[in-house]
Order: sequence, then C-alpha cells, then structure tokens
Amino acid sequence: MKKHLESEVRLADTPYGLRMLTGREPLTNPQDNSIWMGALQDWSVLNLWFNMDLDSALIQSGKGLNH
Repeated sequence: MKKHLESEVRLADTPYGLRMLTGREPLTNPQDNSIWMGALQDWSVLNLWFNMDLDSALIQSGKGLNH
C-alpha cells in the first residue's frame, strides 16, 4: 500500500491535488484531467496510518484547503 501511495504522488501530483488520470492514456475530454476529489484526505489519512511524519502526510490535504 505504501508503494501505491508513493506512485500516486509520482504519477498524478499537481499543485491542486491528485489528478484522476495521469496522461498515460489519451484524454477523451478535458474533464478527465480533473482533480480527484476526496483523494487528498484519503491519501493523508493512509499515510498517517503508515506512520509517515505529520507534515509530510498532510501535504496533499493542504493542497485541497489552499485551492
């Protein structure tokens, strides 16, 4: 699970949060490049559960609050 969370950030991170689609496949419409609502909080909680330090775990949640 930790490897999956790391790959989500590596492949889908943006200044606004995690994208729904990463661009590995052609986009069928602009909506496919939207931010994955709810993923930011889930990502943070799962990383806290895996004992990631607090500041690092809350980076994604902070993006949702700041944009």
